[in-house]
Amino acid sequence: MNEQQIGELAFQLHQELTANETMRRGLLIRNIEILEEIFNKGLYRDLLGDPNGEWAGYLSSIDVFYSRSEVNRWLKIKKVLADKFGFKLMDLLDIPISRLATVASIAKTKEQAEELLGYAKTNLPRDWKDLVNSLRGKHTTDDGHVHNFKRYEICRICGLRHAITEEHPNSPSN
Repeated sequence: MNEQQIGELAFQLHQELTANETMRRGLLIRNIEILEEIFNKGLYRDLLGDPNGEWAGYLSSIDVFYSRSEVNRWLKIKKVLADKFGFKLMDLLDIPISRLATVASIAKTKEQAEELLGYAKTNLPRDWKDLVNSLRGKHTTDDGHVHNFKRYEICRICGLRHAITEEHPNSPSN
């Protein structure tokens, strides 16, 4: 294969991968809607065949197999961004779930959510972290906050941890 063929193959595979991922995320959104209905109506107990069945038991069944934390995270995102503010989750598929969850936890108004979603879509990781930290009143990289780390080593004589500036009491002095 020449360089052009390799480039074309790489691009073709990448395009297929991104299309598949978009489809997977779309199916996930629909699954969250279905799971929400199953949970709200208590249908998971019927599906488990146990009137005392637990939600986590249903989610962990082999044919469902979602973690409770993943489903809870998506349900929170749906409740805030879709139900409260009216966004279509299908339009937000290009934003990582971690950023969607952050927007859902921070946004107080639809306008603020719109602005944050725009940043979530375009910001680099460091810029996103700084924005979120500033909104939460935490330190950002622009604050000039410096960590005061101490370095330690494990002593070969006694096996204990000592700050590097300290000398072991039994070490020979030079």
